[in-house]
Amino acid sequence: MPASPTIVGSLSDPGLRGACRVRSGASGKLIYVSANFANAIAAVDVSTPTAPRLVGSLTDRTHLSNVTGLDVSSSGRYIITASPRLATEVPPTLPLYPFQLGFTGVVPTGTVAVIDLEAT
Repeated sequence: MPASPTIVGSLSDPGLRGACRVRSGASGKLIYVSANFANAIAAVDVSTPTAPRLVGSLTDRTHLSNVTGLDVSSSGRYIITASPRLATEVPPTLPLYPFQLGFTGVVPTGTVAVIDLEAT
């Protein structure tokens, strides 16, 4: 890393609330971001680093509930996401100790979703 790194561009958007994982697409011009609080993934064009722009997003409370994990397949065709729990599940109190006051015995289910970027 350089001695004095500089931020040259940034992007703020409600669709990026809780942004927590970033992966580069096959072209290097797009990055994909998991947005935990937005229950979404987003595509950001970074071909002009001083002016990144949101070019698309997918919001799905059922399959992307609190999405935290995200990766791009080696072919660049698929995005694979991971969520810690289903949308219908209440977040557990951490840490998950069986004798913890208030522990209900319910451990979150978690989900994995595969998104086809070339679907017609």
